[in-house]
Amino acid sequence: MIRVKSYAKINLHLAVLSKRQDGYHNLQTIFARISLYDEVFLEAKREPVVELLVRGDKGVPQGSRNLAFKAARWYLNRYKIEWGVRILIDKKIPPKSGLGGGSSNAAAVIRGLGQFFKEWDPEIVRDSVVLGADVPFFISDIPFAYAEGIGEIIEPIENLSFREKVALICPDFGVSAKEAFELYDKFGSGHGKIMEKNHLIETLLSEDWKKMKDVFFNDLEAPLFKKYPDLLLNKDLLINEGSLFSLVSGSGSSVFGIFEDKKDFVCPKGELIWCEFI
Repeated sequence: MIRVKSYAKINLHLAVLSKRQDGYHNLQTIFARISLYDEVFLEAKREPVVELLVRGDKGVPQGSRNLAFKAARWYLNRYKIEWGVRILIDKKIPPKSGLGGGSSNAAAVIRGLGQFFKEWDPEIVRDSVVLGADVPFFISDIPFAYAEGIGEIIEPIENLSFREKVALICPDFGVSAKEAFELYDKFGSGHGKIMEKNHLIETLLSEDWKKMKDVFFNDLEAPLFKKYPDLLLNKDLLINEGSLFSLVSGSGSSVFGIFEDKKDFVCPKGELIWCEFI
């Protein structure tokens, strides 16, 4: 049996550049991997059947509707492997939280199957975007990256040594990426900014949270606040508690804050989870 840690991510920056004819949006984003993770266990089977069991969260799709199941099918079909796999996922990452849990699980399955079957090719990272926009980042297995397109054009960002802590506030509801982008299409963001790639990367490499606070933003944040004011309350709470930098992560519903050290405070509108960059 193969065990793979399936880490969450936050988006330190997310700009929506344009809407594509296929309904997706072109983005400019910075991914950061964090220490919150699910565990994915894989056991190869001689019979060409995919089985999936998810433990720990009743809100996660089971069976063929789960992205990890689809990822296994996709990998086995890609390499014409006439085997199957039994998948067990122990969930810790809240679903529909903007932390990439489903995409991370899918990537963990693909990396685990690659480890077992020894089948891999240079295009697998980019091609995996058919499963989800965040999957290429997770398959790349890197701590920080700049991404474009819908997330499939990945550029690793290296030589970073953040020691700060990441506070997540996760409410008791989720927001799908589809809903978040529909809200963006309806309300817009108010930013209207397209940042130079090199400027974004240099800002991150400075490791200066004041600079990042001045440069980074999330275009999905303002429209989400209109429908879900609790998310704005959570962001304000993090700022009032001394966060160096705070944003909604990805398409929500989680909000993160960067702190020098962990601290205790009450979150009336969600669960507080402490993480680190990893």
